[in-house]
Amino acid sequence: MDTNSLEIISSAADLFDRYGARKTTMEDIAREVGKGKSTLYYYFKNKEEVFESVLLHEFDSLKLQISEVIKEADDCYLMMEKFVKAVYSKIHQFRNLKKSLLNDVDGRSRATASQIKSQFIDWELATINQILTKGIQSEDFRNMTEEEVVINSQAISIAMMGLKAILLNETDAEETNRKIDNLLSLLFNGISNQYGTE
Repeated sequence: MDTNSLEIISSAADLFDRYGARKTTMEDIAREVGKGKSTLYYYFKNKEEVFESVLLHEFDSLKLQISEVIKEADDCYLMMEKFVKAVYSKIHQFRNLKKSLLNDVDGRSRATASQIKSQFIDWELATINQILTKGIQSEDFRNMTEEEVVINSQAISIAMMGLKAILLNETDAEETNRKIDNLLSLLFNGISNQYGTE
């Protein structure tokens, strides 16, 4: 992506966050960037394409940051913990993506936001699957069949989706981490006192 496109995306991201995708116009974006509207149309077909580019740019940036965080983990338990916590802590930097995940996008842009949300869920599920598979190979996790890996990945992803509605609006980082630790403890250890005993 060239410098002009990035400048447009950056300015548009601020406007979409402040005023919403429905109220923001191409004229607003052109004025914010300090360029003519015709220049915007050279890079983007319409406002929806700008909005989609904003969401994809935020999503790519989030994925890059999270991949850096989980590389630091010494084992797969820690990798899963870092992944789950990073999703919740880093998403706040990407306000338009966050709104999309919370279904807080209005007008025609709702369909675009929904598509990006689906891509996010697919990525999250694939990442969880990779961590579980790596954990089985390294013997950090118990042995599982491919079917169990798929089911367990889906269960973790669904649990994370459920928490997003609560945690993405949470302002207390300590409270967020406590809730995530509880989720991870439940996922890894179950709820039974008899878990792991014969």
